[in-house]
Amino acid sequence: MLKQVIVVWALLSVSLIPVSVMAQSVKVNKANPPPFLITQNLPHLVKELKKHWDNPLLGLSQQQKSELLVIRKETIQAVNTLSAKIAPLEKQVSEGIFGHKTPEMLQSLVKQVSELKMKATMVHLNCIFKTKQALSAQQFQFLLENR
Repeated sequence: MLKQVIVVWALLSVSLIPVSVMAQSVKVNKANPPPFLITQNLPHLVKELKKHWDNPLLGLSQQQKSELLVIRKETIQAVNTLSAKIAPLEKQVSEGIFGHKTPEMLQSLVKQVSELKMKATMVHLNCIFKTKQALSAQQFQFLLENR
């Protein structure tokens, strides 16, 4: 009997929690989760290049540095723009499912999120491709091995 009372009390108390608080409680601890569909197995070369920028073992020329700075700027701008669009949509989905919306009602929002994440993934792939083109095979290998 006591167990049933506790369960009923727990269920009632959960329904009193505001939807936004419930949605926040399931967030991943990362302040800015990656906006990509593929979050593993693809290197973040912009970050790696930053670590090894002046490393003589990598040996970047001034021309390469100029090219890589353009790639970095374009990539970061595009990813930040997409991330800014993804975050509020994900929040709407989270709040919706903890509110009174069905998965079917949230489907169009989820589709919007997936399309934006696909675009962000393509930006990431283009960054890897362009970086690979700007580096020699040895430099690219060095970068992959020293991340």
